Amino acid sequence: TDSDPSTEPFNSQEEGGDQENKGAVQRKGCLDRWFSPMDKGSFRAGVLSLTATAIGGGVLTLPYVCKTCGIGLGLIMLFLGFLSALWSFSLLVKANERAGGCKTYKEFCTKCGGRGLHLAYDFSVIFTIFGSLIGYQVIVADMVQAVLRGFGCTNPEELRLYHIIGTSIIVIFPICLLWSINTLRYATLLSIGAVIYTSILLVVELPFYWNSEKAEKEIKYFYFSPEIFGAFGITFFAFYCQVGFFPAIENLEKYDTLHINKLVKRSLYFDIFFYSIIAITGYLSTFESTPDLVVTRKPFPPYSYDVFLMIAQISIAGALCITIPLNFVPLRTSIFNHIFSNQELTYTKTILASAIFTVASGILTVFLPDITSVLSIVGGIGCVAISYVIPLLAYLSTFPELRLTGYINIIIGAVISALGVGSALNGLIKALQCAKKIIIRLN
Repeated sequence: TDSDPSTEPFNSQEEGGDQENKGAVQRKGCLDRWFSPMDKGSFRAGVLSLTATAIGGGVLTLPYVCKTCGIGLGLIMLFLGFLSALWSFSLLVKANERAGGCKTYKEFCTKCGGRGLHLAYDFSVIFTIFGSLIGYQVIVADMVQAVLRGFGCTNPEELRLYHIIGTSIIVIFPICLLWSINTLRYATLLSIGAVIYTSILLVVELPFYWNSEKAEKEIKYFYFSPEIFGAFGITFFAFYCQVGFFPAIENLEKYDTLHINKLVKRSLYFDIFFYSIIAITGYLSTFESTPDLVVTRKPFPPYSYDVFLMIAQISIAGALCITIPLNFVPLRTSIFNHIFSNQELTYTKTILASAIFTVASGILTVFLPDITSVLSIVGGIGCVAISYVIPLLAYLSTFPELRLTGYINIIIGAVISALGVGSALNGLIKALQCAKKIIIRLN
């Protein structure tokens, strides 16, 4: 019997097919390819899926990276993050090809590294998702404060505790009770839309900030300090999309190495282009006054409020309030699989898990108000483990015969891991300092 090409991964050559139809496909113009309906399994759908995994609220901290390290060094770090992601995906693609083509990251880890690598992946995902959710809640809290400030509240920081509690009880906890995330499947697109709107706003408003009389146009190009480690962690977090690799390629019509590599590169090209725009326009608008989150900046003089900026703040806060439960559901499932022998999901377990998560994340959001420290820790530990260490270990176990190449890859992985550890330590020190200040203030 003839086998189905879609079930045979990494075919190097096309078999069969109508030559006339192939010619017709090749004669399609750019507009036809770009704007034709996006079917499931299409190349563009895969690119969009992988890109959507990377882009989130964390990219709004990239202008702060340029402020901390200088715009020159900041852009170099972005490019290094891009190259690191390319290296990581090259290992994933090669190891996945030798493993026979896997449908999930868990299956990939099990086939390449056995139960040990599978467990390492599970715990890394739990840490990364939980840390990311804390970061998202910090961003939501910062957005609410910025909106309150726009409406004339002179000291919204004093209300931070109350609106964190309100958001957790009224919004996050009820949505976390959902058994399925199918009803929230478009939340990621809402988040991307909010970030894209924000990036367009940054470009449009750049001349107004630049030409304002009070603008401090002293550009810092290179600046070296311990903060550079935290900046690397934020960069690793920005390019964290390896978990979306297998869902993006699972239903590809042309499931071969050539098209998979092309899909990955297209996605990363879009990421680096998009990130560079946000980093450059955000930093060149406010320079040394650039805040942790670029959308919490003050309106350009002489205006006291910016309606368009408030729209960005509200849209980001709303999208992340839905994205938090969207990520919590798989986190809940993963934790249940490790804790309970009976993995059946009951309503009592759902309520208990949602309540514990809401309380724990709310407390950490109160005591960790610095988004850069959260992203430095998560990016330095969780993202480095999932995006670089695990693909490297899988590659080494599937290609033991490539000794020279293996040594080179080990050196690259060791450098990235060292930067990740430095980022986590930098973020932890900043987090403890922030928590100490808050405890003193509460007392």
